[in-house]
Amino acid sequence: MDSRLGSEYPKIIAQQEGEAYLIQTGEETGQVVDWDDKARFPEFNLQSILARGYWEELTPPHPTLEELMAIKLVQTAK
Repeated sequence: MDSRLGSEYPKIIAQQEGEAYLIQTGEETGQVVDWDDKARFPEFNLQSILARGYWEELTPPHPTLEELMAIKLVQTAK
């Protein structure tokens, strides 16, 4: 087993005008956090998220990973 497994995720990888942030949660998964509305959305395919929005390189200042992960997860209908 690779000792690095799990050690590189989660991490913030992109932003949308300082209002939304993209957290990579796994090799192929991520989740969007809306900082203004204080909403964290369920994990989804990372490439699909990237294809559906204009994401920019992460630039300071920005919230910490801990601040983003502390935001309440939005429940979606099943």
